[in-house]
Amino acid sequence: MRKERVKEIREQIKKEFPFLKISARKDKWRSISIDILSAPEKYGFQEINKPVNEFYLENQFKGEALLIMARIRDIANEGNRWFETSDYGTQPSFYVWLGIGKREKPFKTTEEIERSKEARDAYQLS
Repeated sequence: MRKERVKEIREQIKKEFPFLKISARKDKWRSISIDILSAPEKYGFQEINKPVNEFYLENQFKGEALLIMARIRDIANEGNRWFETSDYGTQPSFYVWLGIGKREKPFKTTEEIERSKEARDAYQLS
């Protein structure tokens, strides 16, 4: 997994879903982590707030949230090839890790962020 590919993935996700705030980064040797950090309440991501199993999205999401996560998974996996190895069976050329929020930065809805900004601004004015 090259840093240039991670940048392409990040840009494509932001282009298709401008209402999402995401973190996309190269992890370790052969993996990319993509976390949704904020989104509008209507998508229901705030109910998840944990790592996501990309192979069972339909068990974790509904409606538009499922469509969004499936598309993010597909964008991230473009160009991924699977290889047969004698030791471990079939392996991808790189791994994709999806999540809602991160340990050090939990998921917040865009509405929560806006309310926090309004409260902070009101406090500063008083």
